Amino acid sequence: MPAVGHNGRAMRCLLAVDSGGTKCDALLVDETGHVLGRGRRDFTHRRGQLFFGGLGRSQHLIDEAIEEALAGHFPIDELHVAGPYSANLPNAVGKLVVHTVTEKDGPLAMAGVSCGVVVLAGTGAFVYGKAPDGREVLLDGIGPLYGDYGSGFQIGLAAVRACGRADWHSSCSTSLQDRVQTACYEMAGKPSDFRMTIYMSESRDRSEIASLAHIVAEEATNGDLVAQQILKQAATDIAFTVRCVVDRLGIEHDVLSMIATGG
Repeated sequence: MPAVGHNGRAMRCLLAVDSGGTKCDALLVDETGHVLGRGRRDFTHRRGQLFFGGLGRSQHLIDEAIEEALAGHFPIDELHVAGPYSANLPNAVGKLVVHTVTEKDGPLAMAGVSCGVVVLAGTGAFVYGKAPDGREVLLDGIGPLYGDYGSGFQIGLAAVRACGRADWHSSCSTSLQDRVQTACYEMAGKPSDFRMTIYMSESRDRSEIASLAHIVAEEATNGDLVAQQILKQAATDIAFTVRCVVDRLGIEHDVLSMIATGG
């Protein structure tokens, strides 16, 4: 159904784009907040080479998610875009207004506050703090091998490593072994000669490894001790990042919001 108002003119719309390391979501709403269209692409829609920032931030996935959200909703008289924007719009879009929104801006706005601490644990991880006097500190978000403490990548990589030594000793046994190896086998394209050692020696997009985090969470809930320890370590690591931000800003005695975000 085209986005057309009661007066017969095309409506003003907002296109919100959320691109992360693993997936990209796009949401189209009209000026009343009514949802008109949605689009989603994730690392399973990979085209060609890996992407440094995670496939959810790759050009083709952002374009495809936006195109899916916009499909069938023209003409649009005025389109406001919040988030990364790259798709080529048809002539049916009149005025285009792009609003820059960072990963830390959105959580603060949704919480209705202008200062506080944002803790993002997604494919990657960072902690951002803004004091009441306007001072800011952003720590981490420096990549899967150099940082991203408490991230989905950290959890997924720990799960893979746990599988590697699951047969070494009874204390290493884990229900993660079969599920993680099966997931990696499927992400590799189900080759007849699949081996975990070869899979991990090849270049893997960070989103693939991070996608294993949901398996860790499920097995931890089911009582697997190894999975529980992996999650505890990730939580300890990102909690330390929070502590560093709080200490550097000197806000340990302030009453502020802490907003958790990320997949």
